[in-house]
Amino acid sequence: SAPVIFDDPVTSFDYRRVNEIAKRVASVAEEQQVIVFTHNIWFVSELLAEFEHRPKQCTYYRVEEREGSKGIVTRASHPRLDTPAKIRARINKAIQGASSADDAGRQERIDSAYDEIRTWCETVVEGELLADVTKRHQPNVAMQNLDRIKTAHLQAAIDSILPIWEKANRYIPGHSQPGDTLGIRPNLTELKDDWATLQAALKAYKAANGDA
Repeated sequence: SAPVIFDDPVTSFDYRRVNEIAKRVASVAEEQQVIVFTHNIWFVSELLAEFEHRPKQCTYYRVEEREGSKGIVTRASHPRLDTPAKIRARINKAIQGASSADDAGRQERIDSAYDEIRTWCETVVEGELLADVTKRHQPNVAMQNLDRIKTAHLQAAIDSILPIWEKANRYIPGHSQPGDTLGIRPNLTELKDDWATLQAALKAYKAANGDA
């Protein structure tokens, strides 16, 4: 009855073997709890693909560094399972939390919101601007969606989204901050303005050809 624990079981395997191992792990999970530790994003993608139609049977966590402390385990969502709507809800929640938090907790919530903003930007680019033609951690190119991309309106969306995405990269644990901005943190007003800019850019792009 004990859980089965795997520590990076796909090291040095080719992608076909990775897929086979993911299927085997998922089949074991039907009978007992399985815990998998890995830094192989392809393996994670293959594993989560096995649970796309039963997401409640799979929980995704990440291990990160936060405020100088390493090994912080937090509940997370994977790009295969996330949507702009889910991320938007988390960003709005973080902004609300930052608005009501004291000084000690406000900055952490603001930084967390920028972490989510980075993911929102990438998800919106995949699903809205590029019409799901290509998606992170998925192997196929959906050529049939290519003509859904609104090329005449892409640049305006890029001009709004890209600078904020680049900015968000400086505020998340996985990226180093440039020396000229080291130690500079965003404030709540800045966060709200950036979030409003992103929402307006998406709305304008979707409305360009009469989309809802």
